[in-house]
Amino acid sequence: MTVHGPFAHSSHLVVLAVLAGVLMLLRAFDSGRRRDYFWSGLLLGLALVMKQHGAFFLLFGVFAFLARWGRRGVRAPRLAADGLPFAAGAVLPFLLTCLVLAAAGVFSKFWFWTFRYAATYVTQVPFAEGMVILRDMLARIVASAPILWGASVLGLGVVLWDRNLRPQRGTVLAFAAFAFLAICPGLYFRHHYFVMLLPTVALLAAVAVDGLRRALTDIGLRRSAGTIAALVFLATFLVSLSPQAQYLLRSTPRQVSRMTYGLSGPFPEAQEIARYIAAHSSPEDRIAVLGSEPEICFHACGFREV
Repeated sequence: MTVHGPFAHSSHLVVLAVLAGVLMLLRAFDSGRRRDYFWSGLLLGLALVMKQHGAFFLLFGVFAFLARWGRRGVRAPRLAADGLPFAAGAVLPFLLTCLVLAAAGVFSKFWFWTFRYAATYVTQVPFAEGMVILRDMLARIVASAPILWGASVLGLGVVLWDRNLRPQRGTVLAFAAFAFLAICPGLYFRHHYFVMLLPTVALLAAVAVDGLRRALTDIGLRRSAGTIAALVFLATFLVSLSPQAQYLLRSTPRQVSRMTYGLSGPFPEAQEIARYIAAHSSPEDRIAVLGSEPEICFHACGFREV
């Protein structure tokens, strides 16, 4: 709830591409197939196209790739042979985006809003103020599901001190670090930015539950260890869900919008405005929307089609 999970943000699309890309990268490590490296790079490159913050996950992919082959002592020719498909896939989404926008005659506007404006946008908040925003936002988010976040902290401890996880330690810690960096640009720490941190939280919580299972096995509860760990996981899920049941399960979309944004986010009203525009205009007419995001235009097109 506190990360605006039910609402559509580009952060969700970043996470979708990142999870698929990381899974494909792990598959490539196991299979050694170069087409798997290409698809991994392509998916992580898509994360960047979805939102600039996705660049940090692409950097994680590069880090994981180099670390993997560094541990194996692979020579440069083999590294290049596997790295070129990954790099080609990574740049392809951005390259195609540039070509399409150039063909449409809007490349200069794209470059301005995506890079020049963004470079100014991320330098507006002083570091000290950003740390205050981070502290306050984390306090709210953790308070909404303290057991889940507590489990992730325990999982981090398991990763750091469990010798059985030593081969995966660097990869997990790197993924956590790059995920944290992904929420930092601009130091705004908006609610939905933290969606990009949720895969790390889920992974570390899972490590904590698995650590419990292995600990129970070590003390002689081999037969019941899996069941106890599963029950702990289920209890954590239900306890985290319960305070948000009204928000997630029993409220209408309009009510959820009001609970989240109050009257400062007139999203329900945007639909009515769009319905009026669709009924009193033709597809050739031009409209100007001041002080709003473009959902009014999208809604108007949808209502006209209906």
